[in-house]
Amino acid sequence: MCNQRGIIWTITGDGKGKTTAAFGQALRALGHNQAVAIIQFLKGSNIYGEYRFLQQLANKQLLIKQVGLPTFVRKNIADQIDQDLVLRGWFLARSLIETSYNLVILDEINVALDYGLLAIEDVIKTLTTRPATVSIILTGRNAPQEILAISDTVSIITNGKHHYEQGLMAQAGIEF
Repeated sequence: MCNQRGIIWTITGDGKGKTTAAFGQALRALGHNQAVAIIQFLKGSNIYGEYRFLQQLANKQLLIKQVGLPTFVRKNIADQIDQDLVLRGWFLARSLIETSYNLVILDEINVALDYGLLAIEDVIKTLTTRPATVSIILTGRNAPQEILAISDTVSIITNGKHHYEQGLMAQAGIEF
């Protein structure tokens, strides 16, 4: 007998494709007529192709929100506004987890946790007490061990080789 319930899936590591994998799952869920919510932490720009495309599709079954500045945030230079935006996104995420969404994607939340912009205890409590039908995908580098421990599935994306190392810069449609 196979139990069916929502899962917690963490996609982490230093390789390319964490957000891409999560968004692929969003498309799969939408294809099964499931409701999907995506919160992109530390991102606040419409340069991201996946955001632009899904924003066009947004309806009662799909919600996508960015909570961040349009600049890249580094661990040592994150400031109060970055933390305020992360907290705003987390409050939204918590409310979405408690509503009628089947899948909630917390894109780059692991980075927000790694940077100390969000209390891990609150995240753990919310994830472990969520409604049984809700699946959660957490993405971003440096997932805390506490997140890995409560995850049903952990995917670690490694960097075997990256074109950036060859001097090729980020390209629209590939990296963003």
